[in-house]
Amino acid sequence: MENRGFHQTCSWAWETAFDQIREVSDREFAAVPIRTGHPQNEVRLIDVLLRPEVLVFEPLWTVIPGNKAILPILWSLFPHHRYLLDTDFTVNDELVKTGYAVKPIAGRCGSNIDLVSHHEEVLDQTSGKFAEQKNIYQQLWCLPKVDGKYIQVCTFTVGGNYGGTCLRGDESLLGHQKRE
Repeated sequence: MENRGFHQTCSWAWETAFDQIREVSDREFAAVPIRTGHPQNEVRLIDVLLRPEVLVFEPLWTVIPGNKAILPILWSLFPHHRYLLDTDFTVNDELVKTGYAVKPIAGRCGSNIDLVSHHEEVLDQTSGKFAEQKNIYQQLWCLPKVDGKYIQVCTFTVGGNYGGTCLRGDESLLGHQKRE
Protein backbone atom coordinates (compact mmCIF):
# COMPACT_ATOMS: atom_id res chain seq x y z
CA MET A 1 0.00 0.00 0.00
CA GLU A 2 1.18 3.49 -0.65
CA ASN A 3 1.14 6.04 2.16
CA ARG A 4 -2.52 7.00 1.54
CA GLY A 5 -3.73 3.41 1.94
CA PHE A 6 -4.25 2.62 -1.76
CA HIS A 7 -3.21 -0.77 -3.09
CA GLN A 8 -0.25 -0.82 -5.45
CA THR A 9 0.45 -3.72 -7.76
CA CYS A 10 3.65 -4.65 -9.50
CA SER A 11 5.17 -7.67 -11.16
CA TRP A 12 8.64 -8.96 -10.34
CA ALA A 13 10.55 -12.18 -10.07
CA TRP A 14 12.08 -13.55 -6.87
CA GLU A 15 15.30 -13.75 -8.86
CA THR A 16 15.36 -9.92 -8.85
CA ALA A 17 15.52 -9.94 -5.06
CA PHE A 18 18.19 -12.65 -5.10
CA ASP A 19 20.26 -10.61 -7.55
CA GLN A 20 20.10 -7.64 -5.17
CA ILE A 21 21.17 -9.83 -2.26
CA ARG A 22 24.06 -11.27 -4.29
CA GLU A 23 25.19 -7.81 -5.38
CA VAL A 24 25.25 -6.45 -1.83
CA SER A 25 26.82 -9.68 -0.48
CA ASP A 26 29.63 -9.60 -2.99
CA ARG A 27 30.29 -5.96 -2.28
CA GLU A 28 29.74 -5.57 1.47
CA PHE A 29 28.98 -8.62 3.56
CA ALA A 30 29.31 -12.36 3.91
CA ALA A 31 25.56 -12.36 4.72
CA VAL A 32 23.23 -9.48 3.92
CA PRO A 33 21.32 -8.04 6.87
CA ILE A 34 17.63 -7.43 6.34
CA ARG A 35 17.09 -3.72 6.76
CA THR A 36 14.74 -0.99 5.71
CA GLY A 37 16.25 1.52 3.39
CA HIS A 38 19.59 1.69 1.68
CA PRO A 39 22.61 3.85 2.51
CA GLN A 40 21.76 6.05 -0.49
CA ASN A 41 18.07 6.15 0.55
CA GLU A 42 17.15 3.85 -2.31
CA VAL A 43 14.33 1.43 -1.57
CA ARG A 44 15.23 -2.04 -2.79
CA LEU A 45 12.95 -5.00 -3.36
CA ILE A 46 14.77 -7.00 -0.68
CA ASP A 47 14.00 -4.28 1.87
CA VAL A 48 10.22 -4.64 1.51
CA LEU A 49 9.51 -8.27 0.64
CA LEU A 50 9.05 -9.57 4.16
CA ARG A 51 7.10 -6.62 5.57
CA PRO A 52 3.69 -7.65 7.00
CA GLU A 53 1.80 -5.15 4.83
CA VAL A 54 3.21 -6.69 1.63
CA LEU A 55 0.97 -9.33 0.09
CA VAL A 56 2.93 -11.71 -2.13
CA PHE A 57 0.93 -13.68 -4.69
CA GLU A 58 3.86 -15.86 -5.73
CA PRO A 59 5.30 -17.31 -2.51
CA LEU A 60 9.02 -17.88 -2.09
CA TRP A 61 8.72 -21.69 -2.37
CA THR A 62 7.80 -21.26 -6.08
CA VAL A 63 11.45 -20.38 -6.73
CA ILE A 64 12.37 -24.08 -6.54
CA PRO A 65 9.95 -25.53 -9.14
CA GLY A 66 10.22 -22.33 -11.20
CA ASN A 67 14.00 -22.54 -11.42
CA LYS A 68 15.13 -24.60 -14.39
CA ALA A 69 18.26 -25.78 -12.53
CA ILE A 70 16.01 -28.45 -11.00
CA LEU A 71 15.49 -30.06 -14.43
CA PRO A 72 19.00 -31.57 -14.89
CA ILE A 73 18.77 -32.86 -11.32
CA LEU A 74 15.42 -34.52 -12.00
CA TRP A 75 16.79 -36.05 -15.21
CA SER A 76 19.80 -37.46 -13.35
CA LEU A 77 17.50 -38.98 -10.70
CA PHE A 78 14.92 -40.31 -13.19
CA PRO A 79 16.65 -40.76 -16.57
CA HIS A 80 14.34 -41.53 -19.50
CA HIS A 81 11.20 -40.92 -17.43
CA ARG A 82 8.28 -40.46 -19.82
CA TYR A 83 7.36 -37.06 -18.34
CA LEU A 84 10.88 -35.60 -18.45
CA LEU A 85 13.10 -34.37 -21.25
CA ASP A 86 16.87 -34.93 -21.27
CA THR A 87 18.28 -31.82 -19.60
CA ASP A 88 21.85 -30.96 -18.65
CA PHE A 89 24.04 -28.05 -17.61
CA THR A 90 26.14 -28.62 -20.75
CA VAL A 91 25.36 -29.76 -24.29
CA ASN A 92 25.81 -33.54 -24.33
CA ASP A 93 25.94 -35.96 -27.28
CA GLU A 94 22.28 -36.97 -26.92
CA LEU A 95 21.14 -33.36 -27.04
CA VAL A 96 23.18 -32.72 -30.18
CA LYS A 97 21.47 -35.74 -31.82
CA THR A 98 17.92 -34.57 -31.00
CA GLY A 99 18.34 -30.81 -31.04
CA TYR A 100 17.97 -28.79 -27.89
CA ALA A 101 16.64 -25.66 -26.25
CA VAL A 102 18.97 -23.27 -24.45
CA LYS A 103 17.12 -21.70 -21.48
CA PRO A 104 18.25 -19.33 -18.73
CA ILE A 105 18.02 -20.99 -15.33
CA ALA A 106 15.74 -18.37 -13.81
CA GLY A 107 14.25 -16.98 -17.02
CA ARG A 108 10.60 -16.10 -17.33
CA CYS A 109 7.97 -15.64 -20.02
CA GLY A 110 9.99 -17.35 -22.76
CA SER A 111 12.79 -14.77 -22.74
CA ASN A 112 16.33 -15.56 -23.93
CA ILE A 113 15.57 -19.01 -25.34
CA ASP A 114 17.31 -20.53 -28.37
CA LEU A 115 15.97 -23.59 -30.19
CA VAL A 116 18.78 -25.48 -31.94
CA SER A 117 18.16 -28.29 -34.44
CA HIS A 118 20.06 -31.56 -34.64
CA HIS A 119 21.95 -29.89 -37.53
CA GLU A 120 23.13 -27.19 -35.07
CA GLU A 121 21.07 -24.47 -36.79
CA VAL A 122 19.04 -21.99 -34.73
CA LEU A 123 15.35 -22.60 -35.42
CA ASP A 124 14.01 -19.75 -33.30
CA GLN A 125 15.19 -17.49 -30.51
CA THR A 126 13.98 -14.79 -28.18
CA SER A 127 15.73 -11.94 -26.45
CA GLY A 128 15.17 -10.45 -23.02
CA LYS A 129 16.70 -9.48 -19.72
CA PHE A 130 18.09 -12.90 -18.76
CA ALA A 131 21.04 -13.04 -21.17
CA GLU A 132 23.64 -12.91 -18.37
CA GLN A 133 22.25 -15.94 -16.52
CA LYS A 134 23.65 -19.45 -16.65
CA ASN A 135 21.74 -21.80 -18.95
CA ILE A 136 20.40 -25.31 -19.03
CA TYR A 137 20.22 -27.36 -22.24
CA GLN A 138 17.04 -29.36 -22.78
CA GLN A 139 16.01 -31.89 -25.41
CA LEU A 140 14.11 -30.20 -28.25
CA TRP A 141 10.41 -30.97 -28.16
CA CYS A 142 8.27 -28.77 -30.39
CA LEU A 143 4.65 -27.96 -29.68
CA PRO A 144 1.97 -29.46 -31.94
CA LYS A 145 1.01 -27.33 -34.94
CA VAL A 146 -2.70 -26.91 -35.69
CA ASP A 147 -3.95 -24.70 -38.54
CA GLY A 148 -0.56 -23.01 -38.85
CA LYS A 149 -0.19 -22.27 -35.14
CA TYR A 150 1.84 -23.96 -32.43
CA ILE A 151 -0.54 -24.79 -29.58
CA GLN A 152 0.32 -24.63 -25.89
CA VAL A 153 -2.06 -25.91 -23.20
CA CYS A 154 -2.00 -23.82 -20.01
CA THR A 155 -3.64 -24.88 -16.75
CA PHE A 156 -4.05 -22.90 -13.56
CA THR A 157 -4.75 -23.65 -9.92
CA VAL A 158 -6.42 -21.43 -7.36
CA GLY A 159 -5.99 -22.28 -3.70
CA GLY A 160 -4.57 -25.69 -4.61
CA ASN A 161 -7.59 -26.59 -6.76
CA TYR A 162 -8.14 -26.66 -10.50
CA GLY A 163 -8.78 -23.10 -11.66
CA GLY A 164 -8.96 -23.30 -15.43
CA THR A 165 -7.42 -24.20 -18.76
CA CYS A 166 -6.67 -22.16 -21.84
CA LEU A 167 -5.01 -22.75 -25.19
CA ARG A 168 -2.43 -20.35 -26.59
CA GLY A 169 -1.57 -20.40 -30.26
CA ASP A 170 1.29 -18.71 -32.07
CA GLU A 171 2.87 -18.93 -35.52
CA SER A 172 6.39 -19.00 -34.03
CA LEU A 173 7.92 -21.97 -32.22
CA LEU A 174 8.61 -19.91 -29.09
CA GLY A 175 5.39 -17.96 -28.95
CA HIS A 176 6.91 -14.50 -29.32
CA GLN A 177 4.63 -13.39 -32.14
CA LYS A 178 1.02 -12.30 -31.65
CA ARG A 179 -0.67 -14.84 -29.38
CA GLU A 180 -4.32 -15.76 -29.70
